[in-house]
Amino acid sequence: MSLFFTIDIRFADPISAIGMNDNFIIVGSMMGRIALLNLANKKCGLLSELSSENISGIVFEDTSSSSLTDICYISIGDEEV
Repeated sequence: MSLFFTIDIRFADPISAIGMNDNFIIVGSMMGRIALLNLANKKCGLLSELSSENISGIVFEDTSSSSLTDICYISIGDEEV
């Protein structure tokens, strides 16, 4: 096992949600930051710098019996999904 990148976090902004599947890891923070890590091509990107509330949950949909792949739901505080 090797480490090919780390999750970049800001000072005093802890991680509040993590969702993962075979291809991606998505990380959400208390200040609403959402980062995407692509495991296939070893790249990471920022989906959102700030949100209205903390990221309270990240869930990937089970698409094993569907033709769609890699669908995830991100809940932002108790306001929106």
